[in-house]
Parts: sequence; structure tokens; C-alpha cells
Amino acid sequence: NIEAGETSKTTEANEKEVEELRAMADARFVKADNINQVNPMTWIGRGMLNLANNKYDQARFYFENLTLGQYGEILPALIGMAAVKYLEKDFKGAQDLYGRAMTKFPVQSGAAARVGFGMASYRLGQTDRAKAAF
Repeated sequence: NIEAGETSKTTEANEKEVEELRAMADARFVKADNINQVNPMTWIGRGMLNLANNKYDQARFYFENLTLGQYGEILPALIGMAAVKYLEKDFKGAQDLYGRAMTKFPVQSGAAARVGFGMASYRLGQTDRAKAAF
């Protein structure tokens, strides 16, 4: 089937492009580290990149140990760490972090925290809380 072959080539091209973009992002983070090694936004960016690459231990290191441990509760680090916990199926931990983000940053936390809180609540069987989050 010609269409199946074309779809396969398109998928391979997309995967290659995504991999190139990830490599380019990693190179930019290395450059940013050389400029300022203690910038929490660089650590958060690295955490997000590792999260996107399914490297949860490395993402946890950047969010929890470096950013949250060094600078306290920064919104992107809270949401990133909550996402790590959710993907590791620690739904209670994710719910707690999303809740903390919404409490500490009620305006800035936005949809990411509400949706994450709702999804974690749903996974915990708390359908009323999940509905309220949405």
C-alpha cells in the first residue's frame, strides 16, 4: 500500500526532526549553564526537557533537588515535579504539588495546575474533586 509507506516515511521524518530539536535544546542548555550555572530557570528548562524525554529521575533531580531545594517553591518547578509524580503514578504526591501550586500561585498557576490536579484526583477516585478542578 503506497499510503502506508508514505505515512511511515513521514513518521520517520517527524521523529528525526523531534530528535534534532531535542539535541539542539540540550546544546542550548549546556551553553546557558556555561553562562550562569545557578540560574533556576535553566534547571527548570532542563527538567522539562528530561520530562519530555521520559527521563523522570533526571527531571526529578532538576526540579526537586536543584530548584525546589535551592530556591523554594517556584511555580514551574512545582508543576514540573507534580508532572513527574503523576507520570510515576504517585497520584497523591502529584495532587499535593498541584494543589500547593494553586494555593501559592492562585492566578499564575493557570490551567496546567487545575488540569493536573483534576487528573490526579480522578486517578485517586475523587471524581467530585476532579470535576470541581475543571
